[in-house]
Amino acid sequence: MPKRRKTRCGFLVVISGPSGVGKSTVVRRLLEVFPELKMSISATTRPPRPMEKNKLDYHFLTEKDFFEQVKNNSFLEWAQVHKYYYGTPIKYIEEEIEKKENIAKEVAKEITKINQLKTFKQDAKIFKGKQAIKTFYNETLNKGDYVVFGAPKNSIEIMGELFWKVYNKRKMEKKIKAKMIFNQELKEFSKQISNKDNSIRFFEKEFEPLTETHIQANYVAIIVWTAEPIIFYIEDNEVAESYRKYFEKLWLSSKK
Repeated sequence: MPKRRKTRCGFLVVISGPSGVGKSTVVRRLLEVFPELKMSISATTRPPRPMEKNKLDYHFLTEKDFFEQVKNNSFLEWAQVHKYYYGTPIKYIEEEIEKKENIAKEVAKEITKINQLKTFKQDAKIFKGKQAIKTFYNETLNKGDYVVFGAPKNSIEIMGELFWKVYNKRKMEKKIKAKMIFNQELKEFSKQISNKDNSIRFFEKEFEPLTETHIQANYVAIIVWTAEPIIFYIEDNEVAESYRKYFEKLWLSSKK
């Protein structure tokens, strides 16, 4: 009898930060880059604003109906923000996870009264900014060999050539080996980091991803190189292994 393949569920992605820090910008960009993401729709007792539609922007509820759902444990989390109440319907998230979809959910850090919180396995994180990039690459120096594909010219312009040269020097000191497939526009810069531990190839001109995908140990990090870069970090053995296999196919079709 053939072995039944294990079915993977989706996973929950939480975007957290103070008001005005740019959570909505991150979410919009993620939905552009990863159209398979699904945005959860919160419930609220506040009245709808002009142009807002029920069940599209929010589930607009009366306070009585809201607390009836609280009583029935219908929210993943709920909290009072100023004079209104907000909650995340648990049914939608459970249904989407079962459908193997991902959910981007904005949660403000200042919302501290989170009640009736249900536990989900979270294996994805999102980081934003140049400091997050520096921290991420510092951590890669302790995790062994890796493979990477993508990396547009923006990655050099945003972080600066000095950052990459110092990183490459530290990587050499630790004898970390890397197989990298770069975009054509990095061909000249690649000469500066060429050494016995780096194997470098290039994509064809017509196929140059705008993101960088880094696969190492049991995780995959997808970096979106905007002015304020975003790291989409997935820690999962199965996902990492599938990306490695995909990388090897890309490696065979790439050029030296």
